[in-house]
Order: sequence, then C-alpha cells, then structure tokens
Amino acid sequence: MAAAPGREAVCRFFSTAFGIKRSHFYTSDVAECMVVQSNLNWQFEGGVFYMTAPAFDGSCPIGTSPVYRVYNNGQSSAPNHRYTTDLVERAKMLLHGWIPEGYGAIGVIMCAPQ
Repeated sequence: MAAAPGREAVCRFFSTAFGIKRSHFYTSDVAECMVVQSNLNWQFEGGVFYMTAPAFDGSCPIGTSPVYRVYNNGQSSAPNHRYTTDLVERAKMLLHGWIPEGYGAIGVIMCAPQ
C-alpha cells in the first residue's frame, strides 16, 4: 500500500543475532518501531509499505481487515513472529504457546485493505 492519510509506514527489521534462526519483524506502531530501532539485535530495514493502524481497542476501519501478530515467546531459543488475518490460524498458534501482540484484547497490529 502507498502512503496516504491515515496510513502508517510499516517498519521492517531483520535479526541475525540468533545464528541460523534468522527472523524478520514488522510493526506499524510508530513508538514500537522506535524502541526496536534501539535494540542492537535488530537491523532496521526501513518503512517497506503503508497500512492503517488499528484503534487502541484493536478495531479496524470499514474497508480494512485486522492483521493479528503472535509471538513464540522465545521458544526454540529465538524470537519469531507470525502475522495472519485468519482467526483460526491465530487460535492454532495460541494453542502452541504463542502469545498475541498488538492492540485490543485479541492483538491487532495493523489493518489490511479488503
């Protein structure tokens, strides 16, 4: 998605700090992007696309769908994040010990166009 009013740049990070268990991390949260930039384990690769940010309660505007982010909580000795728009897939990840991250009770990190 291109830049437009109401859209935030999605920051992309890459980490090689965990050996062969390399990982990308994405966030559209401006404050979170700044915090992760100060973490020496993550290389900031820039704003790679634009998405609508969810409201603090995790709701997305009409015409967009929530993107859920879950975190493996360091399982397998390396951080890993998954992003999905599918609540069933999200639920499967939670059953495997992953934790939700993002806004609202369900963890919405950004809103994708429908």
